[in-house]
Amino acid sequence: MKEIQAQGLYATLRIGPFIEAEWTYGGLPFWLHDIPGIVFRSDNQPFKDHMQRFVSKIVNMMKSEKLYASQGGPIIISQIENEYQTIEAAFHEKGPRYVRWAAAMAVSLQTGVPWVMCKQMDAPDPVVSKHTIKYKVCLKNQKFNSIERWEEYKETIATFDKTSLRAKTLLDHMSTTKDTSDYLWYTFRFQNNFSDAQPVIRARSHGHVLHAYVNGVYAGSAHGNHKNTSFTLENSVYLRNGTNNVAFLSVTVGLPDSGAYLERKVAGLHTVRIQHKDFTNYKWGYQVGLLGEKLQIYTDDATNKVQWNKFGSSTYQPLIWYKTLFDAPSGNDPVALNLSSMGKGEVWVNGQSIGRYWVSFHTPKGKPSQKVCIGKRKCSIFQSNQFFDGDPCPGIPKALLVEAKCT
Repeated sequence: MKEIQAQGLYATLRIGPFIEAEWTYGGLPFWLHDIPGIVFRSDNQPFKDHMQRFVSKIVNMMKSEKLYASQGGPIIISQIENEYQTIEAAFHEKGPRYVRWAAAMAVSLQTGVPWVMCKQMDAPDPVVSKHTIKYKVCLKNQKFNSIERWEEYKETIATFDKTSLRAKTLLDHMSTTKDTSDYLWYTFRFQNNFSDAQPVIRARSHGHVLHAYVNGVYAGSAHGNHKNTSFTLENSVYLRNGTNNVAFLSVTVGLPDSGAYLERKVAGLHTVRIQHKDFTNYKWGYQVGLLGEKLQIYTDDATNKVQWNKFGSSTYQPLIWYKTLFDAPSGNDPVALNLSSMGKGEVWVNGQSIGRYWVSFHTPKGKPSQKVCIGKRKCSIFQSNQFFDGDPCPGIPKALLVEAKCT
């Protein structure tokens, strides 16, 4: 905020604490999920207590540094809550009560600048409802196509024997990982007594992605979609005589970022069957995260903790780490990475995560969902309400700003 002031700019401070912004859990910390009796974003005392404590702390921090415009600072607007009207009805009479409470609580902090509630047409006075959408695309073109410059590391498949967390049932993915990783291994072992040499394994998941391995061999993948995260992985597998090891890697695309009763949402496996035998209430072993994450092999200090091989040396499996070195492009403009040749994963640059990608998940027209104009001399961008699954803020003017730089 001080840098904004130093540059002579102004700021809107979105305190939230729920901000959505396609941020995991809408910006809420996952530990709130474990507060007894809590209901997020409702006239619920545990949530309101934590929300008021957080908002007050942020406001007081800004005041102490004289960062509000009323003190000569750059903050000209503060925002409380975000797009609540889309879910308000789900909480019945507790929804409007929460809106009135949030507005009154914010105003009582006396910042000396206006408060806004995005997408809240009945925001209580003096809180204002307003929303403007802007998108900026900045492009730099530099190819990393040289195979010789890439190396890869094949992630280790978890096994039951090496797990320390055990349960005789299938645990919820989010409650187990607690937002420390997108990945959770579910593992078990059993004695094969099936007459069929290629029995069918059937796993039902609440989302978002599932990879299956039998005795360390890849046995298939499946995933849900934005409208229905639940899905079923069903595949014939090869079993050996005696003990067989089965591992499922459950993957989320972060935590859910919006919706009513966010604290009740679940993910991960909830039923597993092989042929007609149900393994749902069986002895399972769990591993939170990948080995590469634990070792932080995406950092300079830890990259040599594993054996990297030449690109293309690993047999196919959807669990490969890739790395390369490149020189920073000249100039000071932002850099956009074109990941259209990749599948799904996360990207680190100089040890810093720059976010997740899932370009193998295509749009309804069969195009990668995260590729716009990159590498083209000329292109057009057509947008409509349908692109955003409807008007995100009915009755409120929006602006779509696209900046393209040709190199």
